Amino acid sequence: MERGRRVKVIALGAVLCGCSPPAEAQRLPAAPAQVEELTEGGARLVPLDGSSPGVMVYRWQLPAGAREGDVIVDGRVDARATEALHRWIDRKLREIERAGHPVELGKPPLTSR
Repeated sequence: MERGRRVKVIALGAVLCGCSPPAEAQRLPAAPAQVEELTEGGARLVPLDGSSPGVMVYRWQLPAGAREGDVIVDGRVDARATEALHRWIDRKLREIERAGHPVELGKPPLTSR
């Protein structure tokens, strides 16, 4: 099924079900973004630089093989950026466990792009 027709079918199905399609089928963010939530029909992408709140996109807009937690850069999954983000999260979680109280998180890696 061609892409334009697929979008119309998804939107029609959403109307018939009484739910809404992902918010306006926005484009992928220009800044590096993390796939925060992945559902059958859509995904929530959160820019790493904090420039905007997350956006919902259709699942077909994601690069092939994208999973929750992956970092999308220039329309494709960036394995190095994903690994760097996961290392940063792990390090911050260890700091929190050692300190026993909230720790200043700061910004994740790759926010300077």
